[in-house]
Amino acid sequence: MAGEIVLGYDDTDEAKAALPVAVGMARSMGTGLVVCFGFEPPRAGGEVGALRDEIEKLGEEFVDVAVAQIRAIDPELRVEVQLVQDRPAETIIRVADASAASFIVLGHRQRHLIAEVFVGSLLESVMSDTTRPIVVVQSPEAG
Repeated sequence: MAGEIVLGYDDTDEAKAALPVAVGMARSMGTGLVVCFGFEPPRAGGEVGALRDEIEKLGEEFVDVAVAQIRAIDPELRVEVQLVQDRPAETIIRVADASAASFIVLGHRQRHLIAEVFVGSLLESVMSDTTRPIVVVQSPEAG
């Protein structure tokens, strides 16, 4: 499949706001939608296998809910789910490259400048490592 719309999804308010936008884009472009979730816990030393398994399980639950919401909007839309053991930004880029995505759709919440500097953002990471067009959807409370 080529030209897909890729939605980075993690069950946050931002991702929930981006979901109907991604569905609308896929419908209007006559293409499919790939919902992806990256699950790699931070490497803080020690064993992370159990934590990784729990994050993957949460990701499965998140994307199941997302697919149900997509089906409620458009039962005919072609939807693929990708759960990838990697950091979220790398997952989104890898999935977008593999599907020759036309667009990446991400939800975003504006945070305080200090938080952006010290924590960074998924959006910044994806933007710095891809040349694909990105559609940024602000969550409703972000104004």
